[in-house]
Amino acid sequence: MADTYSCAKSATLKTTTTTNNLKKKMDKAKKEAEIKSTHLGKLESDNEPLAKDVNSLKDKRESLHALLSSLENKFKDLINEKRSLQESLDSEQIDFGAEWEEVGEVANTNPLADQDNETPTADDTFDRYKDPGTPTA
Repeated sequence: MADTYSCAKSATLKTTTTTNNLKKKMDKAKKEAEIKSTHLGKLESDNEPLAKDVNSLKDKRESLHALLSSLENKFKDLINEKRSLQESLDSEQIDFGAEWEEVGEVANTNPLADQDNETPTADDTFDRYKDPGTPTA
């Protein structure tokens, strides 16, 4: 009977020890879960401002894309306007050159507009180093 009592006591002791070990592990796991839950709460609270920042940056990126697209279109319009103005200028220069040549031909046929007139004028005898009113030599 002593053996049976001893075996029962040993089994009880073993069960109690196992139960105590499991309780310790369970308490440790609960503490770790609480720590992780607290850490998760902190991360979630940190995540809110970061999410707002990310959304703000996404909005800014979208507005910058829209601005870039607008500026690209404006640039293309300005390039087309420049080409049109350049073509218009080239056309005007050609027309002006033709008119200038016509005026030159008319001037060459007019004897009064002779450009080779060698007769001196009053301005030709002006000496800038003499005082005004001094006769020229």
